[in-house]
Amino acid sequence: MRAAARGFFELARTGFDADAVRHTAYAEHRLGLVGMAERVAHVGGTLTIEATPRRGTEVFVRIPIPDNRHGDDDGETPDLSGR
Repeated sequence: MRAAARGFFELARTGFDADAVRHTAYAEHRLGLVGMAERVAHVGGTLTIEATPRRGTEVFVRIPIPDNRHGDDDGETPDLSGR
């Protein structure tokens, strides 16, 4: 199993219909969730949103950490931007 950075965010009692927001995001120029998903996907990660109106929202983020087998052991933080 590859190493990964994981994040979890929970908003109690603040929920929404995540599928409806995703489907109307471009038309309504509300790209927050879409932008988050695109950025996470760009670095090979996954973003999962579980939300229920008036019940709560949970956001799970998983970003794989590349192994350092290419001799780049200079002590610097690896560039994860994909550029």
